[in-house]
Order: sequence, then C-alpha cells, then structure tokens
Amino acid sequence: MPYCFIISNRKPFLEKLSEILKDETHYDPICINLLPKQTGDTDTELADYENPVALFKSIEHNFTTIPSEILRSSAMVVDEIISPEYLDPLSTRPGSQQFYAMLILAFPELQFVFLNTTGLPSKRMCFLSWLKNVKSRKRAEYYEECQLFDPQGIRETIKLVIREKHEKIAPVFPQREQLALSVEDESSYAHFHGYAAYKSFYKCKVVNSLAHLDNLQKEIEYNKNWQAQTLKADWFSENTFELELLFDDLFLNFYDRAGAEGLSKIKERYEKYEVLGSAKKKVLITVGESSENEEEDIRDLFELIIEKPGKGLYHLQSEAELREAYRGERDKVFEKNAPKTKATSDRETSNHSTPGSLLIIAESLLSRAEALLDQTKSAPTAIHAATLALEAKELLGTLTPTASLQALAIQHKAEITAESLFYGVEYEMDLGARFEDIKAETEAISKRFKKENQKKQALNAYLNLIEHLAKEFNAWNQFDEELACLNEARKVRHELKAMRSGSFNRPLRKCFYSYVDNCIFSLRFHLGVIAAWVLGFALLFLLIAQPCLGHTLGILECLCIDMSQSLDFWDALLVSLTSFFTINSSPDWIPNRLNGHFLYVLLFVLQSVIAFFHLSLLISYVFMKLSRR
Repeated sequence: MPYCFIISNRKPFLEKLSEILKDETHYDPICINLLPKQTGDTDTELADYENPVALFKSIEHNFTTIPSEILRSSAMVVDEIISPEYLDPLSTRPGSQQFYAMLILAFPELQFVFLNTTGLPSKRMCFLSWLKNVKSRKRAEYYEECQLFDPQGIRETIKLVIREKHEKIAPVFPQREQLALSVEDESSYAHFHGYAAYKSFYKCKVVNSLAHLDNLQKEIEYNKNWQAQTLKADWFSENTFELELLFDDLFLNFYDRAGAEGLSKIKERYEKYEVLGSAKKKVLITVGESSENEEEDIRDLFELIIEKPGKGLYHLQSEAELREAYRGERDKVFEKNAPKTKATSDRETSNHSTPGSLLIIAESLLSRAEALLDQTKSAPTAIHAATLALEAKELLGTLTPTASLQALAIQHKAEITAESLFYGVEYEMDLGARFEDIKAETEAISKRFKKENQKKQALNAYLNLIEHLAKEFNAWNQFDEELACLNEARKVRHELKAMRSGSFNRPLRKCFYSYVDNCIFSLRFHLGVIAAWVLGFALLFLLIAQPCLGHTLGILECLCIDMSQSLDFWDALLVSLTSFFTINSSPDWIPNRLNGHFLYVLLFVLQSVIAFFHLSLLISYVFMKLSRR
C-alpha cells in the first residue's frame, strides 16, 4: 500500500486529513509534524523555517526506510500555499519556499501536492483535484503516475529559478523543456524507455495502465486551458504540454483493459487516442510480428521502429536518434560549467564549488541511490537508483569534482544493473558510447584541477570508473562487457605510463602499448599480425638465401654454403611457419644453404621471441574465453 506523507505544523489538519485518507483512499497516511517556532511560551502558526537545511535533515529519515517500489507510488501533501516560481533552494531569505524546494529536488519519486489552486503545472498537483481523484475506490478510474522523470515539470521549474536568480554561483543545468511519453504495459520497459528519454533531456510521462491513457488526453487539454486562463509567468514554457517524443509498444495489454478493443490495432488506437498521434517524433517498440495490413499503417505512423530485445540503454538512445542531440546539450552544459579563465577576488562572480544547499541534496540523493543498489532485485528499482544519481550529478555540475565523480560512478553502476536485470536487453551490450560519455564527463570534471594536472586527473578518474564497471559486469556474469572494460582500462594504464616516461621514448611506448592492446582486444587483429609476421620472416629467409646477397656481404666464401640447392618462396614460407609455431631451428628438411648461416640464426632467435610473445597472448585470450563460457 502506498503512503501519503502529510507535512504540517497544524495538528488538526494532520489528524483530519489522515482520517480522510485512511477511510476513503488506498493511501496509508504518515503525518510529519513540523515543530512550530517558539516565541516565549506561545507557539506561532508558522513552522520554524529559519534553518531549512536543519529542518530538511530532521525529517529525511521518514522517507529513507520505505521500500523503493512503495515510495515510487507515494504522495506528499504540503500544508502550504506556494507558487512554484518562488521555490528556490538557494534563497538568501530562508523560509518555506527554500525548504520545500530542497524536499522536491531530494525526493524526485514522490507526487507533491500543494494547497494552491493556480500557478501549478498540472491539476494533479492541486490538493482539491488530487483528493477528488484518489478518493475513488474504483482502481480503473485511478492511476499511479511515475514522478521519476519529472512529468509535471516541477523540478525543471525549480532549476529554471536557480538558473535565473543564481547564475553566478550555481552550476548550469541541462534544460528539459520538451515532453516525452513512454507507453508500455510492462513496467520494466516503461521505466527503461522513460529513463532513456529523461537522460536525453526530456521530461517524460510513463503510461502503463489504460486509465492513465484515457485520462492523459483529457488532462493535457485541461492543462492547456488552465495555462491559458491563468497569468503566464516568464518561467512557464510555451511548449510544456506539447508532446515531442513518443515510445510506443505495438501490442498493449494493460492490466485494467477489461476487454477493451482497439489497442493492438495500431491505426484504431491512434484514432481513439489523438494525444499519441500528436507526437512530433514517434518510435515504435516491437518484437517484429505484425500482419501485412498493419505493416503499411506502421510505416505511415512511425518514423523509427526498434525491435525487442535491444542492446542496452545507449543502443536504444542511438536507434531512437537521440544521441546527437544529447551530445550537443551535454557539451553545451560542460562548456558553460567550465571554470572561468580570468581570476577574480569576488567569490560571488566565480563558481568556486557547489552551493551548500545543493550539495546537501546531492548527498542525500547519492546515499539513497547506493542503498537502493544494495537491495536491487528488479529493473525499475535500478532505474530508480540511476535517476537519483543522475539528479545528483546535474545538481553538482562539475563544481565539486569528488562528489561529481561519485555521482557519475553510481549512475553508470545503476544503469548497468538495470540492463543486466532487464530481460528486454540482449546478452551483449554496446559499450562504445558508454565509454565516450564517461570520458567526456571525467574530462569536464577534471577541468576543476590545476591546468598542468587536468589530463592526468581525467585519465585517473576514467580508469577508476572503468575498473568499477568491470567489477559490476563481473558480478552480473557479463564476461564480454567485463573484458571490454578491462581492455579499455589497460589502454588507459598504458597511456598513464607513457605520460610518466621521458619525451624521447614516449611515442615508442604509446605505439607498443597500442599494439599489445589491439592484439588482446581483437582476435582478428591478432591472427592477422601473426600471419604478417610469418610472411615477413619467410621473405627475409628467402632474401638471405640469394647468392647476390651472400656475395655482397662477403659471407658465402667463409661459410662454404652449398649453392647447388635452390630455395623458392614456398620453402622459405615453410621454414618460417616451422620456426614460428615449433621454435625449432634445425628441421631435417631445411636446405643446407641456410643451415649455419649467421643471418638465419639471428632471424630465428628474433622470430622465436616474437612467436613466444604472440602465442602466449593468444593462448591466454582463448583460455579466458573458454573458462568463462
């Protein structure tokens, strides 16, 4: 049973609302009494908001002990009349606005409900509308909406306030002005696609019930009318309720469908639910089965079609053509968060580190994300942890390097956990884009260090993260992904060693390490270079057996070589193969003219060393593959 947290300093309000929720809804109420400010012997009507950080810490424990699946469907009723445009966690005047802004950013999974009647992004955030909805005992008429991906835009509103009021001290946040929709009857797919959209800088609504789909169209129209009737503030986006991106499943069988028709027939579904057809970009997720009549409708309705199962989060991002836009916004944020080149003595004009309130929120998010990962048993819970870490990382920006790297590590660890637990992801996952992301973010964070140490610190951070990912893949028995991480980590170690060496031999070291890494990473490359070495030595053996070379070097006379025997290319190739794979210098069939030749002995020794090195790497690679399979 989900909980409803009621926050107030008015005991009558707490008691009355608790009774209503307990008797008439499916919520289990939890009352949180904010101690009022003491004025002599008399209590005032206002809670003690003079120290919002301390107040936040004093009630934080009420939410951290509740299982994640229950918390994701819980709500919080705020006994205050607050307009979102005044919610500011960095306010210089401590008060209720600062406290509730911190609470909203620290608990993105909760549905927040205010006493307001105007100024809210959605009617579901207004207390009267929300209470009327949840008092319905018919489950088909009520739906739980996932708040993780900020579907109402309340967190985006708070971040916009921070950007406008505290530009000089706060980090720059990525903007999520566009709305996405993830429609799926399976919870794991719905959350997975929703997180992919949210990570790609969309707000996202997750729809996994027929009631939600039925009400969504009405709600969006209601919100449009509401927005038109209320005073429009500068912070309110014109495109808040325009659907930009849609992830839709071909076959929907919602738990509350009750024999409803027109869901699996895609054309009829889009005629019935115009909100789906209004999306500017539609992505169909399907197992690939469809009738011939529907294939034409699918091609007409959808720009992109992605088949299940996929190859992970980054593959989904690429297939949905979100990758380029994501990189552009990410790099723009990194550029804006980069330290200023001109030094200044005014701390207010230099973003030295993350403001204290945001750091407190980020630490709370990371602590809960780590706790969730320790008990994760499902993909939605892992996505929950990844979202908390992503929120923390964005709140920190690159201003606090250590905490930012911790957030980055937890985020990728949670994403890998979600991919490994999710049966909608293939065994082999695409890691190239993940490595690219981690490298770009560690380089951006490392710009906070001294200029001469930035590259070294970036490599160290990148190496640390990649090795942690290797351990995570090992824990989930993802051998190929673990091996890819170890190979990537080996390249970084070699680059660090090359940086420590002198400038004279640094290029040689880098070339050697790159060659070794390619041999270990790619079996095709390894077999190719072995063939190249064998062929190369065959040509050398053929060359030293030519009379003209012997006369030129003046060695034919001193070695008494019998020139009566001929040596063609195939003989030389056979000599090279035998020497390379058996390390035998004197097989009986080698022509006499090569036996005892000092150049042959020199080439044989060199080839033996090279053969031993490559064959050892090859045997190790094959053994690792077979032992883990």
